[in-house]
Amino acid sequence: EMTFVENRFFKLFYYIYLNHLLPAFAKIFSKNPAAYHYLADSIMNFPSPDAFSKILEEAGMVHVEKYPLTFGITWLHIGKKAISS
Repeated sequence: EMTFVENRFFKLFYYIYLNHLLPAFAKIFSKNPAAYHYLADSIMNFPSPDAFSKILEEAGMVHVEKYPLTFGITWLHIGKKAISS
């Protein structure tokens, strides 16, 4: 999942990219630039990796693990469905 970066170094750059550069490029190259505003909003409002892992656990997943990718911009979440008795 894509999430807003927690790394202080990348946070400002990522914010500028999501809210200014991406929409500007979308106006030029996309037939649906509004989709890129939606993408930026959904990334910025997506739960943190820890919060999303907790959501997975509350939904019944077990052995939930998370791995940062691309400097923490993207996270891989892995969980297993609990076996019912």
